[in-house]
Amino acid sequence: MGASSDRISSLPDDLIILILTHLGSAAAAARTSVLSRRWRRIWTHLPELFLNEPAATSDSIDAALAAAYSAGGTLRLLAITMPRDANAARVSPWLRFASQRLAGELSLDVNLRLTGATEPEEGSRKLELPPCERVTEMDVCFNYYTLGLPHDRISFPALAVLNMSCAKIEAQDLERLGSLPRLRELVLRGITLATVYDVSIRSDTLERLIYLVSRTRRLEIVAPKLQALRTYSSSGPDHEIAEAYVVAPSLADLAWFFYDPQRHRFVGAGRHLRKLSLLDSSTTALMQRFDTADELEIKLSMDWVREGYENFMNAMSKPTKCKVLDLQLRYRGLPSHFHAPCVLYLLKKSSGLRRIVVHLPLGNMVVIMNFEEGNNHVEFLSLLLGCNTPILKTVVINSETRALSKDTCIKIRSNASPIIDV
Repeated sequence: MGASSDRISSLPDDLIILILTHLGSAAAAARTSVLSRRWRRIWTHLPELFLNEPAATSDSIDAALAAAYSAGGTLRLLAITMPRDANAARVSPWLRFASQRLAGELSLDVNLRLTGATEPEEGSRKLELPPCERVTEMDVCFNYYTLGLPHDRISFPALAVLNMSCAKIEAQDLERLGSLPRLRELVLRGITLATVYDVSIRSDTLERLIYLVSRTRRLEIVAPKLQALRTYSSSGPDHEIAEAYVVAPSLADLAWFFYDPQRHRFVGAGRHLRKLSLLDSSTTALMQRFDTADELEIKLSMDWVREGYENFMNAMSKPTKCKVLDLQLRYRGLPSHFHAPCVLYLLKKSSGLRRIVVHLPLGNMVVIMNFEEGNNHVEFLSLLLGCNTPILKTVVINSETRALSKDTCIKIRSNASPIIDV
């Protein structure tokens, strides 16, 4: 090959753009300009722009977006992680760029605690989200910021998936988001209402809703296609949903913190779910509302330890009938001696089980995830295997960190009942 030959430059633009897109970094794509004169501006035509390198600055993001804007064209993905030197005044033009040139997915992380920046001044805490008529998916984190939205439903006509975290927002704006014409999935985590207020989400398209919004006084949901609903909360007057009225005839997957059948009503839903999650001791009353499920997830938290084993037995005397029992025993401080009695009690009370998955150290089949030789896991498993539990036939032990020693394997098998395959 001659010294003047440049085969890279002879590649078609479409192929070069495809190669640069797979780099997953706008900065890395721009650096390839040294390979060939023809490559110097090709990166500005990338359909996916990733501006999320740790070394990125507001100036470098401004320059990259200006170059992409000058090149024209439409992006299908824009991902920006806010640098340490950014503020609302710098972020607003980035959002305007997305509203003009993006027809696809927007990912914006303004989580200052992760970037090491200090909390912004009070006057710079407001961000206005402009209309984004062609954006189909948003994954946005607005830590510390109050979010302002356009005052109509047609500003996001194509939006199907919205994952929003760490923002303060007016209840009316939240309601507008929930009623967008094509919205299928709405995830709200760490959201705070500007004032304590009632929220009404009415949607003919919504299929999945995760709702972690503090200062919600009363929550109304009317969504005929809603299949999955999960509310997460912590104790305290600002976090608990005092009242809820949910009309969701297609509901199949439910998790609800601090459930009270007198204050939280599910209308139109049947008594069977695909998955029911009991997140703390206050949610066991859900088993009276939904008495059968394909999968029952139970999280054994410190609430159960404080309330005592007798309260656990009373609450679980008639568990929801299920095929799969998923037990979460991963809470810090949960004493190991509390595991076995609770799990064995559930095994005795559960009929028709096909599988049990136990996270941290278990019923026709027990899958034990993240098993370790320490942390009393071997002692717990030995106690379980030595119990006379006819339903237990198979135990699968998954140790993700390292292989178990030969002595540990021998000890485990020696404690197992002859009918259990370990």
